[in-house]
Amino acid sequence: MRGEAAQHIDRTLVLSAATTAKIFKAAHELNDFNMDCTSKAKNVADMGKKTLSYTGADGHGSCVYHYSENKSVAMLTDTFLAIAFTMDEGRKLEFLHRYDRLGLDEEMITLSQQVEDGRALELGTISQTLTALADDMAVLQRVRTRAKKMLDQSK
Repeated sequence: MRGEAAQHIDRTLVLSAATTAKIFKAAHELNDFNMDCTSKAKNVADMGKKTLSYTGADGHGSCVYHYSENKSVAMLTDTFLAIAFTMDEGRKLEFLHRYDRLGLDEEMITLSQQVEDGRALELGTISQTLTALADDMAVLQRVRTRAKKMLDQSK
């Protein structure tokens, strides 16, 4: 569920060219985060401290915020949260695949809904897990079917 603290996952990420371009375009438009990106609005709920940072040959910068009214900052926040959600779902699916195969169906339904709603991005980050599910004849057919569909979407 959104808003839960994600577990630490140490894994190399390979993002799609489209997502990478979107992230870097926004970072450069935001002056590599050399800006005040926090909202000046009063009485804004504490939505957790977030940091955007950029380091590259063409510059560096960072900004810290709880909430931002800047649409590009909000878009980046949503993008990174959706990628983190996908990776956390991958971890859950790996656990369920090993210890609770019947629980996979409900988790795959949740992931499918989140993908449809744009709250889960970059399915390629969990392609190994999805491939394992798609190829395992010991899991429910509808789990394998959803896993195959998601693999197709990730390409």
